[in-house]
Amino acid sequence: MSILAIDFETANEKRSSPCALGLAWIERGQIVRREYRLIKPKEMRFGVFEAKVHGLSPSEVKDAQEFPEVISEFLSDIQSGLLLAHNAQFDVDVLCATLALYGIAIPRFSFLCSQRVASRVWSDEKSLKLSALGEKLGISFRHHQADEDAFACAHIILAAAAHLGLSEVLDIAPRLGLRLGFVDEVGVVLCEDLPLCDKNEGVPSFRYAKRLSAFVNEAKTTIPEKSLHFVVKGSSGNQYNVSEIKKDGVFDLKCECTGWKTRHRCRHVHALLYGEVDSLISDNVDDVKKLQLIIKGLGGVPPLYADWLPPPQR
Repeated sequence: MSILAIDFETANEKRSSPCALGLAWIERGQIVRREYRLIKPKEMRFGVFEAKVHGLSPSEVKDAQEFPEVISEFLSDIQSGLLLAHNAQFDVDVLCATLALYGIAIPRFSFLCSQRVASRVWSDEKSLKLSALGEKLGISFRHHQADEDAFACAHIILAAAAHLGLSEVLDIAPRLGLRLGFVDEVGVVLCEDLPLCDKNEGVPSFRYAKRLSAFVNEAKTTIPEKSLHFVVKGSSGNQYNVSEIKKDGVFDLKCECTGWKTRHRCRHVHALLYGEVDSLISDNVDDVKKLQLIIKGLGGVPPLYADWLPPPQR
């Protein structure tokens, strides 16, 4: 099994817009390899915020390979491997969204979030940002350069293992009572989404698909106690609140925008119901996954106004 830290930088707010990839491999308790690749995004649009963070621009990636050529070199290591990432949800989403964009089969793999590990190992730390943890652990790296961030992530995981007196990275999750996240043909399941797993089970395998099915079936009759709420960005730059409602006993979403008031299912609601997060600016992608479980439990998109727009093209 390959164990490697991964980090993406994106050109804009879309998860499917990686412009740089960094990787760092761990073997026998050491970082043994690092790789850095620039990526030419399919949509050559760089957001002001993203460009300010990582310093990359269209001129620097215009001659780079596109994602399929870049990722093909590393898919064999990702397949059935363990990916490490700091705020793993972001990097896993980028990987899966971009594979889907190009029609590439998403491999099965497990993942572990170094930020979540750090929150258990160094629970008194005020900040769990990569830069803050790097400073605490004496890791010298250039933040927001993909290979440097992957290198720092790998170092944090190794430092956590050493702090816990472990020689194997795979032993970290069960020691801390965490569940490894995983990706398979059903989708992405984060660590906290595996309450049905035994505490001491190791790397997720094919048998977890059945456990995920049980979790989905449970969601058929379970609406989260906390109502779902999202903040989305409109095409004009305005922000809108999207909230869970029930109309005539049927679950649906309500948006503040004019489109919802006139059609009762605006493009913002429509996107969330079909799992699209490109316009989502609130930090709760996990709730989109919960929404998908609710929709599966309902047998599909709520029928109240379901026919005013076709499913989005993927």
